[in-house]
Amino acid sequence: MRQIFARPSTIASLAGVLILAAVLVATGCATSPGGGNASARNPVLSARLPVTFSDQDPPYWGIQSIFAIATLPDLSSAYTADSQSDVATKITAPTRSDVGKILGDSTIKSLMGDWKVVWGPAVVARQNPSTGSNPGKWVASNTMLIARSDTQNMFIVAIAGTNAFSNYDWKDEDFTVFKTVHWPDAAPAESKIAQGTYDGLQALQGMTDGGQTALQYLQSVNPLGAYQVVVTGHSLGGTLTPVFALYLRQASPPLPNLAAVPWAGATAGSPGFVSYYAQQMGASTVRIWNVNDAVPAGFTTAGLNSLKNLYSPVGITLTALDPVQVDIDKILLGLSLYGVEYQHLGDPAAQIGFEGKLWNFSCTPQIPDPKLSKTDKRFLMEACVQHLDRYVDALEVQPFAKRVAQLLGRAAFFKCPIPCT
Repeated sequence: MRQIFARPSTIASLAGVLILAAVLVATGCATSPGGGNASARNPVLSARLPVTFSDQDPPYWGIQSIFAIATLPDLSSAYTADSQSDVATKITAPTRSDVGKILGDSTIKSLMGDWKVVWGPAVVARQNPSTGSNPGKWVASNTMLIARSDTQNMFIVAIAGTNAFSNYDWKDEDFTVFKTVHWPDAAPAESKIAQGTYDGLQALQGMTDGGQTALQYLQSVNPLGAYQVVVTGHSLGGTLTPVFALYLRQASPPLPNLAAVPWAGATAGSPGFVSYYAQQMGASTVRIWNVNDAVPAGFTTAGLNSLKNLYSPVGITLTALDPVQVDIDKILLGLSLYGVEYQHLGDPAAQIGFEGKLWNFSCTPQIPDPKLSKTDKRFLMEACVQHLDRYVDALEVQPFAKRVAQLLGRAAFFKCPIPCT
């Protein structure tokens, strides 16, 4: 049975494609997939948050600042190291420099106020295999930081998404879903999360900066909850957000005044876990996703089954013979054979699903994989835009993304990098 799922799946490579804009090693699409006025067609900007922002807010309202900071840990994807001993200087240090440059910039401050990194970015890196992307290199598999605003009396704990160049990320944390792990701390037996999610959680729990874990730091500086604490992340970071927030809530002593805002994440765990989470953290959680984003379709049966027709309105329909659909079907079969069921967060957590504009592009995506069909490549192109560009559109944070790209000398930031000609 295991051999059915032994080879690296094409759908797994989708995770890497979708996060590539975090590093922007490519120049982006030749034709800009314009999104229009997001606030006129989605509820994201009017979302009711489980935290309070002061009236002294700069132009970016609270939810925009949360999203902007959520993108920053992904900057570690741009760096590699030749050995484990080089990770601190070759990956962690330049990532910290990039984040500091961004949050210290006067233009960024004029948009979102004065935020400072007070812990991290901390990085866990793993070595890639000798073949494939960045062979033999050490690359970031998990990155996390804590930013503070004294104006807003708030800490934001931001968790990175998938590193497109980390074999471990997409193979383990994204797609190790046939095995589950029971949630500790006296949770009901049916409260389970995916093995890959659990591995990511352990990485976050073990990170240190200045000899302190994130939990220890927050307990030391905010024992009475005078500051609000928001846990957030996009994509894989969105998957890890609720489990890390629940870990903080159940710590001893627990962190008070805590909220979770996951973006574009896959399922958090089993129906039993979702029910348990609702009791512990539900009222303090807002889950936000694009209904045209393929990533949040994982890993519910209904969501995975919907992918073949997700982009049918713009003429992209997967068939049983398209390699991407073949791998989706293998995931569905594996979940069935192993008796695994996943579910997204539900009530009382707020659910905000917006509809990203489909691009309906006429160019040809330049994805150098001979195994993929033309339909596969068109599907991945649309999925990439929906997973990255459309969140920037919905939050109306194009000035932030443009300024970050300028500061780092890149063609773009948080924009689909697949060339399309």
